[in-house]
Amino acid sequence: MIIMSIMRNTVYENMTTNEKFRVLATLPSEDSAFVISLKREDSVPVKMVLSDIQNSIDDKECVIVADERIVLSPGNATDRQIEKANAYWELIGDFVSDEPDCYDKKIRSRFISETEKTTGKTRMSIQRLLYSYWVGGMTKNALIPNYQKRGGRGKHKTIGKKPLGRPVIYKNSNKRLSIGDAERNQIKQVIKGYYNKDTKYDLTFAYKKFIEIFYCDDVTGEILPAYPTRTQFKYHAQPFIDMKKRAGSKRFNKDMRGITGSSATEADGPGDKYQIDATVADVYLVSQIDRRQVIGRPVLYFVTDVFSRMITGFYVSVEGPSWLDAMMALQYTFMNKVELCEKFGVTINEEDWPCSGLPKQLMVDNGELISKNSDNIITGLGIGVLNASSYRPDMKGIVEQSFHLLNGSTKMLMPGAVLPDFRERGGADYRKEARLNIKDFTQIIIIYILKHNSRYMSRHPQQAEDIMHDRVLPVPLKLWNWGIINRSGRLRQVDSDTIKVALLPRAGARVTAKGIKFQNLFFTCSTAIREDWFSRARFEKSWSCPIAYDPRNMEQIYILLNGGAFELCQRTEASKDVYVDWVFEDIILQRAVDAEQKLAYERQTLQNDIDYDAKIEQIVNKAKAEYKLIDFASEKQKNNLKNLNEHRRAERDMQRAEESALPNAEDDRLIDVARPIPAYSEDIGYSAMISRIQDEEEDDENE
Repeated sequence: MIIMSIMRNTVYENMTTNEKFRVLATLPSEDSAFVISLKREDSVPVKMVLSDIQNSIDDKECVIVADERIVLSPGNATDRQIEKANAYWELIGDFVSDEPDCYDKKIRSRFISETEKTTGKTRMSIQRLLYSYWVGGMTKNALIPNYQKRGGRGKHKTIGKKPLGRPVIYKNSNKRLSIGDAERNQIKQVIKGYYNKDTKYDLTFAYKKFIEIFYCDDVTGEILPAYPTRTQFKYHAQPFIDMKKRAGSKRFNKDMRGITGSSATEADGPGDKYQIDATVADVYLVSQIDRRQVIGRPVLYFVTDVFSRMITGFYVSVEGPSWLDAMMALQYTFMNKVELCEKFGVTINEEDWPCSGLPKQLMVDNGELISKNSDNIITGLGIGVLNASSYRPDMKGIVEQSFHLLNGSTKMLMPGAVLPDFRERGGADYRKEARLNIKDFTQIIIIYILKHNSRYMSRHPQQAEDIMHDRVLPVPLKLWNWGIINRSGRLRQVDSDTIKVALLPRAGARVTAKGIKFQNLFFTCSTAIREDWFSRARFEKSWSCPIAYDPRNMEQIYILLNGGAFELCQRTEASKDVYVDWVFEDIILQRAVDAEQKLAYERQTLQNDIDYDAKIEQIVNKAKAEYKLIDFASEKQKNNLKNLNEHRRAERDMQRAEESALPNAEDDRLIDVARPIPAYSEDIGYSAMISRIQDEEEDDENE
């Protein structure tokens, strides 16, 4: 049965061919779907295997992309456009509503032929209407003609006898010259070679190089009688100017893009959108175990509410930016702040920091939160994750500003803080002045956050009419409290265990006869025992199951059940003594070492196998050669199977004689000889009984 994640009217892109297509209809019972390519104007619906599309999506070969088809809304269309759309709908409306028959090639061809006869419209025009409807999102509005795309704007004019452009008002020595394809190619070369290459070249310089290269006499160097004017050059140069190449994409996005809005307009109330980011704090810390040991600079996470500018969460780490650190920052963000501050020895009241619960959206950058783990936030907690582009701190300006304010208000007070002269020759080594450990620094961060949330901002972040009417002061705490009451705060409350599991990394485990296997460890849980998973896996077939795990504690995992439920799994008895107190990274490293050792010995193993086979073949070949030297009187003697028992007894007697030979009596190593061994008798002894049984069995086989 197909898991239906393919939705009708969704646009996908094939990452191999870069071709985009829209899903018109899905038929799960037939394992088929109708799609249409957005590449060509004459595209027609194509029937595909639904499971193949699903596999491509699962393998990331096809991804959902934004619908770039521009469809006019009736509110922006003229009466003429609405009239046209209604006429087009009368023409094809009944046909396209008959799904999925309208996608059948034969039925569609018959409809086009009949419509062509009854209306007089060409076959091509009817096909284009169908294409516009299907590609435009299968709505009536897709049939609204887009007159804005018509006309000659941006199109080059054909050069004729009459000069192009406005009439000449003031005569000069420059003969009139019309710009054609050849001249535009010349302008393009100069713009790409000079103007787009570096910001040190301006258009005036580019124009002079243009005249120098193409419109000067090669011998005398004088300008030709006819050449493009400066105005012509600037006009025709516009399509070839690339400001991103000229200034660099990083500088362009940071300093030269249009500024049409602010973060304040992106959130309607508290909890509507949070921003999260990390930075290396400008202070050196010492160890909690021994304050004489400097441990370096910590990594500081801040989570900030866009609407109120409240800092809603934080985390201090010495490991460096990672998913685990971000997970802890989010845990601190969602939990009750009275309990959080008490954990670090700071006492506050509920009203001092009333931020707990889950936001609607979370703005992140292209760092540790861009991974499969971030999908868990969406699916497990229902939080939308928004990605900011690389080198775009302006997209998370609010949380970035929080770091800046922290440095300005606390750096001078902390020993070991990094000041602006730390790179100068002869500057102080601030590492030697470090005195704070991570707990001390965390307490300072909490005190700063409480101060930050109660500060009077120099500029009001919200200019909405209701906020101005209620005279809400530009103080984060007051904006937060006002928004919770008047803007229906978007925060949702979820129990702490659900939050913890939802933020943990995901992986796939396998249910086997020995237990739930993950990283060569085996786990068990109540559900597995109650439903007899392990016996089923032994006698039927093993199967995979999703789990969540904490890389810092591999003594347990969480198995994810249907409906969003989860259950704690502990190690089995057989697995308790393996990787004791190891973290996830250590286990992965050890498995890599084991695999490397196995591969390193693979050559020796293969060599041993080859040598083993060669020695056996040598013995076999020798036996075959000796057999060939025997002179048989007849062919029957080669396969003589008679008298097997007699031949076997003879072979046995010879073997016993060889193995029972006594050592030389004159050997000096013989100190004493025990009492004599009695002569062999077939009537007595264990060996005689065994031999007799073997002989009787052979006689039975021969009979």
